[in-house]
Amino acid sequence: MVKAKLIIGMVLAAATLPAAAASFDASIGEEAVRVGVVGDLGSVFSGAKGKYDLGALWRSEDGADAFVPHVGILLTGDAGARDAQVTAGLGVRLAYIDGENKEGGAVALGGQVDVRIPGYERIALGAYAYGAPEVTSFGDADSYYDIGVSVGYEVIKDASVYIGWRQVEADVDGGGDIEADDGFHAGLRLNF
Repeated sequence: MVKAKLIIGMVLAAATLPAAAASFDASIGEEAVRVGVVGDLGSVFSGAKGKYDLGALWRSEDGADAFVPHVGILLTGDAGARDAQVTAGLGVRLAYIDGENKEGGAVALGGQVDVRIPGYERIALGAYAYGAPEVTSFGDADSYYDIGVSVGYEVIKDASVYIGWRQVEADVDGGGDIEADDGFHAGLRLNF
């Protein structure tokens, strides 16, 4: 029931954001699915720079279910590469982790990078990483990390497909971990 309320709350929050440039992302792996919305932070907080990031990942596998929603902010810009279009960002993410009869949260620091090579701008290489040590984790979570890489192709101007790999995991009290995802996935990104 808590999961359903969180999902409904995230969808309603995303729906109430002002109309502005945003990107919807959905990806499916063998055992997990992730959806998210990324948009201009200035559309939410007047004059703010950067991007907001709302998303959730669900895993369902033989009794090892996991649910990891997150909200974050990211300051992005040109990384200054001479011959390639490289956009990078640094930010913070608040994640809730629920799985295997444990739940907790984490405040994770991290970033991302997107690379476009001249002459091949429709092909995107991307990577991201967020991590939280024990000191910024709470509840049953002792640490948390979410890392991933992808390669995508812009089919039309505002729609891309991609394949990638990600690992989302939290160490928990008493030993063990909650592995929300660890594998390959295929995704779709739509820009509005």
